[in-house]
Amino acid sequence: MPPLRLSALFALLLLSGLEPAKAQNAPSTIPLTLNESNWGGGRIFVTARFGTIQGPMRLDTGASTTRVMLQPWNKDWPVLGRSTSVGSSGRAISCDDVEAQNVLLPAAQGNDVGRATLLVTRCAAGEGDLLGLNFFKGTRVSLDFGKRELTFFPPAPPSAKPFRRLTPENSLVGLDLRLGKEATVGFLDSGAELCAVDSAFVARHMPLFTFVRRRLAASGASGGNFSPDLYKIKSIELGDGLVLHDLYALVYDFGALRNALGRGTSVILGYNFITRLHWDLDFTSPEAPTWSARLK
Repeated sequence: MPPLRLSALFALLLLSGLEPAKAQNAPSTIPLTLNESNWGGGRIFVTARFGTIQGPMRLDTGASTTRVMLQPWNKDWPVLGRSTSVGSSGRAISCDDVEAQNVLLPAAQGNDVGRATLLVTRCAAGEGDLLGLNFFKGTRVSLDFGKRELTFFPPAPPSAKPFRRLTPENSLVGLDLRLGKEATVGFLDSGAELCAVDSAFVARHMPLFTFVRRRLAASGASGGNFSPDLYKIKSIELGDGLVLHDLYALVYDFGALRNALGRGTSVILGYNFITRLHWDLDFTSPEAPTWSARLK
């Protein structure tokens, strides 16, 4: 069985000056590709173009900035600084902060969506190219996994809830939720193949989980292997009667992630959670992003 991957990649150095993505006169729909793996997990990809170079990138709400691996086609991009990123395995890597130009998502319907310039972390090590949250700054998007579509500037949902802003830089987002009767915060991480739960939370609330097996092979977005246990979360409640049952989750000591995301964040909400819902995510207000979800 190939290693499972968790994203939880965050940049500790953030640079300002990103321009909002240009609003479209009509919604723009970007195709999604879903690659399924074990235990209901998987990966979400979009096609992205950097100048004349085009290829798949993993859609990763668990990365505060977009990331590319060091390659001949990007080696001459202007370097703005350095930042340190930490993955779920706890491994830290240092990457260049660079400026990419003409970053584009080709649309199946409506106009292509792009940025004239985008801050990107360029790393010599890690696990592939990630389209992070900074691409979505200033936008409102929906994720329809039944249709496999990412839509920019869709009709606004009738209601929405505020995201929890995570990390000291408020660069990542989470949701208030309940496991059984226990309130906690879930980190929204579309780059994680499976949900995950901090082992300290599981130890305190064992009746909320069902043990499945010991020591799976897993890796983090910054590289580094680790061996979490596998459990099932009996239920996750998002409010307004929205409840999901029997979700597989990796269980391990969050360690550095606990400190970075906040000690109230006990759950990583990965692919097997995110793809069971239809999402509306609103990042038009940097200080007050919102979300809404419904069963697909």
